[in-house]
Amino acid sequence: LEAAGRAQALRREAAACAKEIERLDIEEKAPWAKPDDISRRQSACAERCSAIVAETIEMLRAWTRHGEMAKELLGALVCMADVGGDEFRLEMDRRGLGMAAGAVADVWASRPEVARLALRLLGMVSVELLISHITEAIQEGTIVCLGVAALNQLTRDDPRLIDDVAEQGGREMLDEVDQNWASERMISLQSLNLRRKLRKSSVKSLRPKKPVELAADDVVRIRGCFDAIDEDQSGSIEAEELAVAFQLMGIKATRQEIFEALAEVDLDGSGKVEWPEFLYLMSRYGTSMTIEAQFTRERLAELREVFSAFDANGDSTLSVKELGLVMRSVGLCPTDMEIQGMINEVDADQSGRIEFPEFLYLMSRKVADPENQHRLAFQFFDEERDDCIQRKIFIRKMQELSSEFSIEDLDEMIFQAKFENADLDTLTYKEFIKMMMRS
Repeated sequence: LEAAGRAQALRREAAACAKEIERLDIEEKAPWAKPDDISRRQSACAERCSAIVAETIEMLRAWTRHGEMAKELLGALVCMADVGGDEFRLEMDRRGLGMAAGAVADVWASRPEVARLALRLLGMVSVELLISHITEAIQEGTIVCLGVAALNQLTRDDPRLIDDVAEQGGREMLDEVDQNWASERMISLQSLNLRRKLRKSSVKSLRPKKPVELAADDVVRIRGCFDAIDEDQSGSIEAEELAVAFQLMGIKATRQEIFEALAEVDLDGSGKVEWPEFLYLMSRYGTSMTIEAQFTRERLAELREVFSAFDANGDSTLSVKELGLVMRSVGLCPTDMEIQGMINEVDADQSGRIEFPEFLYLMSRKVADPENQHRLAFQFFDEERDDCIQRKIFIRKMQELSSEFSIEDLDEMIFQAKFENADLDTLTYKEFIKMMMRS
């Protein structure tokens, strides 16, 4: 009872001290003010403020495990922070109130009326400490709910604080909250409310993103891509270049997905993405989003072999002519104009040639299904359109596609495929399919 009485007395003393600070601020601006006298009284008031805060926090530490006393002392401190302004809050921060208030919240998580006061006080003293406390206690539903509610109340009382919340990692904290508590309606509502407010802030977070889990080789490859686009070595790339980066990295993403990725990291609206943000974005998509992941291991090896076979000069790129040969070898019959259009579609560096990831992207878009693929390939060789392939035409076209085949090799392929008739100068459709399956 004596301690409770003292807590109430401290609350009254804090209110009186806050009014004195307010009065001195007004007097200081008056024309008749005496600077020396004002300065002396301000110093005395600051000392009294420090003493009140120190005694209250010391009592809170002593009475942490007494629910009613902790509640009374927290109420006194909330009152001090509310009416005393920055002077009281700074003194509380210096005196280590953050740790004391956090301890009370953890101890009395089962009593929401006590934990709510503790978390509100923690946020009044330091938004950074409150966000950190929520993150550390992410598995404690009561702390998470009351903590996010405290942030909502603080930003409602002072809308300017939303920038502080954003700067201290509020968005990242909400990502963890939603990941762990999406099924809890009350927490989800509090999170949604705060997230809506954060959308109005263009302030970037000082909190580092989650550690990027990528192999060293992948990081080197991503850095190479970033440096290739960042030609002026400014340390950032423009928004329109992000789409180019996605293509170079072989990441399959729609224009809308790229826009959303940019919006996630470009919070200040500068239209630029810096290296840490770029690395984070690339890691978000991961290997499952790369174009290589769209193919089976066997199909990928097959396409790599085809790409290498038609890369005549060995520069790891394909020209219009070389791409045409590849497309025809897999049963597609595009015109030269269509092939040039395909190259323009994926030619990120505008070299007029395409590299392997760009080639894979084209194949994922253009390759026919297996049944049609065989029919289209047959039509490619059936120049006379008589439902059979002439030996001379087959040999000529195969040697145009690749110089690896000799006439003897191709004659042997025809011989091994024959079963419908004894005519070695022609191939029927079924015999051609047999040849394809054997290959």
